[in-house]
Amino acid sequence: MTTNPMLKEILLINSARFDFARVRLDKDLFFLGDNGSGKTSFIRAIHFLYSGDVKSLGISNDKESFKEYYFKYENSYIVYVFEHFFIFVYKRGNELHKFFSKQPFDLSQITDEEGNLKPFEAIRAYLRAAPLHKRVSGVSDYSDILYGLNRQYLDFKIAEIRNKALFLRLFHAVFNVDKAIIDAKSIKRALMTSLERGEEGKSFDPAGYIERINGFIEQYRFFNQVEKESERIEELASLHERLLTREEELTRLSAQIRERKQIETARLGELAEALKALEGQREHANGELKSLQRFEGRFRDLLDRRIDTLRRELSEIEGEKRRFAPERSKSSSKAIASVWWIRSI
Repeated sequence: MTTNPMLKEILLINSARFDFARVRLDKDLFFLGDNGSGKTSFIRAIHFLYSGDVKSLGISNDKESFKEYYFKYENSYIVYVFEHFFIFVYKRGNELHKFFSKQPFDLSQITDEEGNLKPFEAIRAYLRAAPLHKRVSGVSDYSDILYGLNRQYLDFKIAEIRNKALFLRLFHAVFNVDKAIIDAKSIKRALMTSLERGEEGKSFDPAGYIERINGFIEQYRFFNQVEKESERIEELASLHERLLTREEELTRLSAQIRERKQIETARLGELAEALKALEGQREHANGELKSLQRFEGRFRDLLDRRIDTLRRELSEIEGEKRRFAPERSKSSSKAIASVWWIRSI
């Protein structure tokens, strides 16, 4: 079974109150904001996608029309983006044109490097560059393509709907964006509209409608709770932003720590090598010192023996001196020569 394409995102360019707004719709989405912030503008733009009829959007007569509000300028556009094609809506004169283009949407094809819109001729050339494209103005031609009734352009079909008129009446009755919420009376009136269609009403599935209504109720309760907790949600969002900022700071500090660690590790290796070299030098110096100490010991022993020998010789000379007084001068000279030899050592 072929899956119908889902709307991925919508772009409002110089449209409504937005210079540029891009909203993704391929995930759950909730519109929160003050009055006049643009919630209804987006919802009504989505409503127009499925309708194509500006007269059925629930806009009161005392407000600007859809064309006036969404397409004030020549370069006002709405873009509905699906996976394999997109619908580009623009106004020329007083008529809205919907251009189907079978190619992935690329924003850079309609804007320059500075983000400014390109001339419409360049944008139109981009729309026509797709292998399959179609421009329509009429509401019926548009909805025929959208709901698979134009067999030539089935690549642009978003749903297979046989009774288009009944579906659109039911859709408009329920999807009344002029109200703040969808109430039970609007849903009941929509159901009664479909039931009054005679043979068409035989396909009505009460259980299915009840299940959908319960789904609406659950969603309403959820949105109501979200509205009550809006301040708390804003606080949590702010906290989330602060946490992200702190995470970025921690990531930056971690990178700095890792870099510093690498530097210190390399420096530690250099210091270890230097210490190893110093220890080698110390061992060599200790060896030299021990050699000198051994030499000193041997020298002292030699010196002590020489001194003892000289003392004995001196003693013998003194004895001879006493025995041979005339030879005093000669013995004294010999003793003096011995003392000078000791000093020279």
